[in-house]
Amino acid sequence: PNPEGRTPTPQGIFADNSLLGFVAELGNAPAGRLHRGTFQYYRYSLEGAYLATLVSRPGLEVYFTITEPAGLVIVLPWGRRGTHAVFGNRWYYGSADKWEIEVYSADGVLTHLFRRDEPNRPFGNDDREWASGYRVIRAADALFADTPMPETFPAYRFLLASDDGSLWVENYPSRPTRPNGEQPSWAVFREDGRFLGDVETPIGAQVTHIGDDFVLVIWQDDLEVQQVQMHELIKP
Repeated sequence: PNPEGRTPTPQGIFADNSLLGFVAELGNAPAGRLHRGTFQYYRYSLEGAYLATLVSRPGLEVYFTITEPAGLVIVLPWGRRGTHAVFGNRWYYGSADKWEIEVYSADGVLTHLFRRDEPNRPFGNDDREWASGYRVIRAADALFADTPMPETFPAYRFLLASDDGSLWVENYPSRPTRPNGEQPSWAVFREDGRFLGDVETPIGAQVTHIGDDFVLVIWQDDLEVQQVQMHELIKP
């Protein structure tokens, strides 16, 4: 456990075999308001011994509402959330507030910023109609009725570090629920921060690992049976 008595969730292994872990804190906010929690990051030995407290960064955007007999916290599908990845002796963090990725050393020192000149996609009238439908589908219309709608979607979705040190950033989909008909794409950065371009991955597949010349995905067929697939990665 860390000094506060919490047990962080491991997120990756550094080159020296120490671990990056984090604890998600939701905090408290008045009912009927959006609230951004925090991710507190820690470093541990491979055996689980606490080594250091690193940095605290924005975590999940949630909505506090009131139900009986207790309150309810809702994680919004279109809300912002922190994301992270580990490679070598560094780790990456993104808040998804804008197109910016923070690069930290293993001991939590900010060393670089990766940026892309791309605005967040506006949350338009069609998106508001979809969000209203989402509430009804989830049978939670009463709970979501007063949920504020954002001005824009998050800048991106997830981070993954490939075996060769490049950073893959999943571009935010047109719908957060990622329907099977939508073509996902990833913005790829070289280890030094140079933007290489966007790469499309298989429709309906969850990317789990990026090798030097392959991509591993989990794909679910029409019978909801999950399969692991390997796809060739062709570099320019």
